[in-house]
Amino acid sequence: MKGAIDHLMWACSDLESGIDAIESMTGMAATPGGPHPGFGTRNALLDLGNFTYLEIIAPDPEQSLEGNLGREFAALDTPYLRTWAIRVEDLMASRDILQSLGFDTRGPSAMSRALPGGELISWELLFLSRRDVAGAQRNVAGAERNVTGAGREFAGAALPFFIDWKDSPHPCTSLEPGCELSGLRIATAQTEAIERLLAAFELDVEVVVGTDDRLEGLLSTPRGHVVL
Repeated sequence: MKGAIDHLMWACSDLESGIDAIESMTGMAATPGGPHPGFGTRNALLDLGNFTYLEIIAPDPEQSLEGNLGREFAALDTPYLRTWAIRVEDLMASRDILQSLGFDTRGPSAMSRALPGGELISWELLFLSRRDVAGAQRNVAGAERNVTGAGREFAGAALPFFIDWKDSPHPCTSLEPGCELSGLRIATAQTEAIERLLAAFELDVEVVVGTDDRLEGLLSTPRGHVVL
């Protein structure tokens, strides 16, 4: 199945500060997005070309932060690339592919947010379970599958989630162009499992060996090359 990099999630503790930091690095101002009701977050978006964008996400001061992502982000000392999304046209078929590769999945789950002008956009997400992906590697090889939750918990940055925008317009249609995602690099100890996932969705993403799971986005901007 053909997939595409939809967006990178750059988490920070304060949205205005995050917008200012990205503008300082890139020379481009992100466009306010809107709140995610129940999640304690709100965002702003920066176009990265080819229907890909950077999501700057932070706590929403108008929502409760009890037990949600907003609370997690409020405790951040420094911003970082938290995760990334693959855009597909069929989440159910994607789920079947992922499960055949040995991954556990959760969803699809319906999401929505209101734009600053009041228009409601909606989409669906499919998540991969946060567990030791070495189990997925062994499953693909035909050996006994690892017990869910056993071993090292996957940090999340290297492991994408999946998105289908359904009938809503893609956010990039209303963003000002100026930057481009020139590369995405995944560092992980679980290289084989990630490479199999990328191959299944025909994605050209660099994978390197790392002791800590992390994500690097390489941007071409009006102020030169930027690494997030």
